[in-house]
Amino acid sequence: MKVAVIPTIRDYPWGAPGHCMGELVRALLEADHKVLWFVAPIDSKHPEVMKLAKEGAKVQMLPDPAPTYVRAKELRQAVRQLRGWKTTAELVNAFGVQHVFLSQGGTWCGMREEFWRCLEPGRYSLICHLNQPQPAFSDTKRSRAHKFIRQAKWVYFNSEWTRQLAEDQLAEKIPNSQFFHYPLRDRTDAPLPWPDNVLPQLAMVNRLDTYHKGLDVAFHAFAFLRNEGHRFTVKLYGNGADEAYLRNLAAYLKVTSVVHFCGYSADLPGIWSRNELLVLPSRFEGSPVSMLEAMAFGRPVLRTAYGGASEWIEDGVNGYLCSAAEVTLLCDALRRALAERARWREMGLAAHSKTQRELSREPGKVFLASLEDG
Repeated sequence: MKVAVIPTIRDYPWGAPGHCMGELVRALLEADHKVLWFVAPIDSKHPEVMKLAKEGAKVQMLPDPAPTYVRAKELRQAVRQLRGWKTTAELVNAFGVQHVFLSQGGTWCGMREEFWRCLEPGRYSLICHLNQPQPAFSDTKRSRAHKFIRQAKWVYFNSEWTRQLAEDQLAEKIPNSQFFHYPLRDRTDAPLPWPDNVLPQLAMVNRLDTYHKGLDVAFHAFAFLRNEGHRFTVKLYGNGADEAYLRNLAAYLKVTSVVHFCGYSADLPGIWSRNELLVLPSRFEGSPVSMLEAMAFGRPVLRTAYGGASEWIEDGVNGYLCSAAEVTLLCDALRRALAERARWREMGLAAHSKTQRELSREPGKVFLASLEDG
């Protein structure tokens, strides 16, 4: 079968969705399907893309959206022909695609016209990496969303929370849904040895996106706890557009001696050989791979109760749940965790055991159900 894999993400570099799509493409090639894989230009030189291209995937740069500044249809087409530019839908049709996997940065971004034109009823599947609470859809948007979901063969979610939120937004169940797991970047057959730190050493491993990741909430909570006399350090691993602001916020809140900016690191064993607890106070999530990786390395996780948190974290057993990304609630959760530091190693072992039991070893293969009859 001829299959297209199309991402809606253009602006963020390769991350969990990219790794997930790499596993999908690999599974498709192993099952002898012909694959047209669209990738954002920012990811075109990623080693996984180049490797899978050598293994047989046809890699195509994701075109920019059709220009809207030229209003007349005929003139728009003339501009495109002059540039030799084709839409995503035209490239899909030229390849003779029989099924489309649409990998969405959110849950509804595939409704944009550039992607909508690639989708034929029953011949596409949606992969939803994220969702977030938002105002009720207009009647027009909700009607389009119903069609978008109902006409998909399968809709894949990374957590029950993400699916339930989508069902609330539609005000109806999504019976054609399944779940998927993200691939881990490192083998974690055994938990890492426990670090020998004098002070509790916490880590935050995420893009420096203040609002999404709740970093402002975290910095305020760290300031409160420090003023109460708690002693701990926080290593912040990641980069992003908000770094300058966050450094200023840390100085303003006087937590520069607590929070250490470490930049992005792909050395996950190195991160978790030195740190004891992942803190993830996001305002919304899908199912963060940083949580699964920390757990797989044998570290407990403290995070807000969104995006699959309660599906992976049993409060007080393999981590801690904070009910919302609010400073007082996060302070309470951190105080409880710090008071129980002696149990973190035991909790980390429980976290590792859960990932060993429940994470798929071949996460890309779950999507092959979309290509089966029935």
